[in-house]
Parts: sequence; C-alpha cells; structure tokens
Amino acid sequence: MFDKVKAVLDSNRWIKDEKWSVKEVEFLNECLFMTAKPVIYLVNIGDKEYEKKKNKWLLKIKNWIAEFNQGIMIPYSVAFEQQMLNAEDRSKCMLDKLITEGYNALYLNHYFTTGADEVKCWTVRKEAKAPQAAGVIHGDFEKGFISCDVTKFDDFVEHKTDGQLKAHGCIVQKGKEYVVEDGDILFFRFNVARGKLAKREKA
Repeated sequence: MFDKVKAVLDSNRWIKDEKWSVKEVEFLNECLFMTAKPVIYLVNIGDKEYEKKKNKWLLKIKNWIAEFNQGIMIPYSVAFEQQMLNAEDRSKCMLDKLITEGYNALYLNHYFTTGADEVKCWTVRKEAKAPQAAGVIHGDFEKGFISCDVTKFDDFVEHKTDGQLKAHGCIVQKGKEYVVEDGDILFFRFNVARGKLAKREKA
C-alpha cells in the first residue's frame, strides 16, 4: 500500500487524484496524508469586483488550478461578506455555498434528528445507508437497526407538524437498504435486546 502511495507522490501527483478502492480509502483516512485531502480555492477579491463578477486574475487562477492541482475555485469577498453580516437579504452571501461545497468536496451529507427540546445535525458519508447513519449517533443504533421514518426537509418546512406530514403522506418508513439523502429528517427504531424495542431515537 505504501509503495502505491510513494509511486503517486514520486510522479508529482496528489494522492487524491489517484483511484483507490474502498479498503484503500479506509487505510488512507487513518494516515492523514495532506495530499489525500480535496482542495477548495477561496479567491478573495474586492467588494466592488465581487458585485460586478469581474476580476482580471480569476481566469488565470482557474487555468493554473486546472493545470497543476484540480479543485473547486470560489471567488468571494471578505469585505462584502462583512458588509452583509447584518443585512436582511443575505442571498448574495457566500457562506452557505462555502459550507455546501465543503461537504461535497469531503463527500459528506448531513441529516437531522428532532426531539421535544432540540434538533441535532449529524454528518455521514454520501451513499451511507440508514443503519450506518444510525451508527453515527450510537453503535447500538446500527447493530439493532429495525427501520427509520424519513421526512424530507422541504416537506417539513411546508407542513411543519407531524400531523400534517402524516396527513400528506410525507413520513415514509424505510429499511436497511435506504440510502440517506442530504437534509433528511430521520426517526430510528432499533432493538438491542432480543426482540424488544429497547429505545428509540427520533430524527
């Protein structure tokens, strides 16, 4: 394995640009190689240039990235972001995009669990199945996984209450093969001790 890593580095390539098997990726994650990390280039430009979407260096930077080390380039303006901190209309702010692109670059999704007094956000790898997502909360959730109720975030925003969500068929029960989607709201059922529903976690 280290021979393969060395060969990639000796060829002046980043580890992230090589094809790796699932088991190899697990090994690389333990090693924490710097060049195994995806790259996002944040290009800070002036606030006026940002509003006009024009800057003489952007194309040159984009071409350099394409030639030497591929990654996502995001032009933004610190000065503009500071001006928008307390603005009512934050549609032009880049923070949401930076967070989204960061998740995408790391191949991650997030899902929510809800309770009477709190809402929690959990991070999972894309293509994770429901038991794996449950395991992020606790290992017992994954081992004893039975099923989960799935609500889409947009449906929750529209209907707001469990009663309305059920009335519109927006709460769907899924099994072990369900692939968790970004923004899902999940309610897990699991069984730790023989045939008894030991505990529930609402999501």
